[in-house]
Amino acid sequence: MDLKQKISADLKGAIKSGDVLRRECLRMLDAAIKNAEIEIDAMIIELEKELAMLEGEVGANEKAYATISGSINGGYSIIATKSGVVSNIMKKTGEFVGPGMPVATITAENNNDILVRMRIPNNIQKPKVGELLSITRPGFGTDAQKARLVGIGNSLDDNGSYMADAVFTEATKWPVGSSVRILAPANSSPALINYSSIVWSGDGTPTVWAVSEADRIFANKITIGRTIGASVEVYTGLKNGDRYITNPTSDIKENMFLPAKSSGNDDVEEYNMEGMEM
Repeated sequence: MDLKQKISADLKGAIKSGDVLRRECLRMLDAAIKNAEIEIDAMIIELEKELAMLEGEVGANEKAYATISGSINGGYSIIATKSGVVSNIMKKTGEFVGPGMPVATITAENNNDILVRMRIPNNIQKPKVGELLSITRPGFGTDAQKARLVGIGNSLDDNGSYMADAVFTEATKWPVGSSVRILAPANSSPALINYSSIVWSGDGTPTVWAVSEADRIFANKITIGRTIGASVEVYTGLKNGDRYITNPTSDIKENMFLPAKSSGNDDVEEYNMEGMEM
């Protein structure tokens, strides 16, 4: 074998040995990766077990706290609607409170979120949440502000009024604790009609026999409120200028013409609602 052949054979042997070494290194690396994955999976399982144990301890602590809290305050609590300082406490320990009754006042650090608490008399139609109200301060009649109603109670307080809360629509510089006057909306005083004017439909809906401009009679659904003597409040379904039958008879039918004998006996009812005697 000459020198050239010898060198070629040596190179081939070295390459073959390198390939074997490379495959062995790859095999060892794959084995190390698999072992690491097994160890990581085992660690994850252990961590999940520890997390489950900790969650169980938290749940047990929450139940224990709720039990202790319930034994102290009877299961009832008052939650502040915003951060601030308790500036006024209106009830004493042992006094009865109901839904909507004020218990304490929380004053914030700024006047951008002043809460207006008011009493709404029970002899007017309750405004709806979201309705805009006009608010003034006594002695400052020209300084009117707008506030949006955010909540209203469902029961009457000791004064026979509903408690309600409103927030200003814009920032105000009025001092906290100021006395204010709420201007009732124009639609807060409901119309009154005779209770005898109401006809009850088959599903219990209150209706009146309304009269169109063409003197045709049709059933008109209404929403009623309190009964005051022989009258009843009407919240929706009638407006100023509407005509209706004040004393309907059993022979009235839908879409019939107004009898001629009644056309000259129109009575103008309160709130400018025109009624017609039958």
